[in-house]
Amino acid sequence: DTQHGISYETGVEWNRDNMDLAFTLYRLDLNDEISFSADQFTNVNLERTRRTGATLEASLSPAAAWDLGGQYTYTDGRISAGPFDGNRIPLVARHVGRVFARGRFGGGLSGFAEAVYTGDRVLGADYANDFDPLDAYTVVNLALTYERQGWQLRARVDNLLDEEYNATSAV
Repeated sequence: DTQHGISYETGVEWNRDNMDLAFTLYRLDLNDEISFSADQFTNVNLERTRRTGATLEASLSPAAAWDLGGQYTYTDGRISAGPFDGNRIPLVARHVGRVFARGRFGGGLSGFAEAVYTGDRVLGADYANDFDPLDAYTVVNLALTYERQGWQLRARVDNLLDEEYNATSAV
């Protein structure tokens, strides 16, 4: 079945000179959420699920050539009906965060660095939450961009520190 649902969101933003702050509360209720079942090797529908949470974002420009910022999201993702009522939704991290710095060096050259954190997650198809979750991980990414006359040349290195992690896994 096609999944369908309703989303509620409210928030506030504050902007001042070189600083921006935003805080959002949200709730997403889904019926027939599509989930991959590894043991059946097919998609299945979860009766009902609910994600409630909050996001906090901040950015600061301490100097004309620099931007700093971050974002943190908390999500309580739960199955809300059926035999697994109350259990965590597989592959939904409770905690996700990101910090970044961007600099403009002149002559069309700019740089970007970020660290992205993903908290532990229940294994895919572990609707009973019986198995140890996927470990949390952090990756660091860098980018360097040269721009001239509407053209951009960009070099990017993802996972600079060669962090070993599982982006997904299932039982």
